[in-house]
Amino acid sequence: MAGATTRDRNAQRLKCDRKKRLRQSLERLAQRFHFRLARRTEQLPPSIGVVLIVQVNGWNGESLVPLLRSVGYTARIAEDGDAALEILKDAHPLAIIVGGAANLNLYCTLRRAARIPILALVPESDRDRALSAFAVGVDDYQSSPIGSREIVTRVGALLRSIHRKSPSIQTSL
Repeated sequence: MAGATTRDRNAQRLKCDRKKRLRQSLERLAQRFHFRLARRTEQLPPSIGVVLIVQVNGWNGESLVPLLRSVGYTARIAEDGDAALEILKDAHPLAIIVGGAANLNLYCTLRRAARIPILALVPESDRDRALSAFAVGVDDYQSSPIGSREIVTRVGALLRSIHRKSPSIQTSL
């Protein structure tokens, strides 16, 4: 009986040690990846295009900048609707990410100013608000939690869907 509990404890310790070593290995790998990613971004080819990130009500989109850069986009950040309109005039972005609890007027204003995809990232899910956002021109609407990689992937998917719908691209294929 005592031998079985000792064996069980030893097995449990080994399992915990393996988990700890695996976690440490993953942390080291993540640190290396971020280091290499940072070094590689300096050598990236010219940008595919600009993605405008609009930060609303304290939402911070800074973490998206390196990820967007790593897949070839340039990111521009606006702190409010007026700054976003200025960037729209100057930079001609491919897509807009609006993060935070934005008011529907902002989505309307952005839609009127540009016919490009708008991705709304909101802190909490509200079905009526989502339907209203779609009605005023938002192309994709996601509530938290959502990972940075998923956001970048959604931007790419929105841009692909726009290009598939474009008659000039379909005729050239």
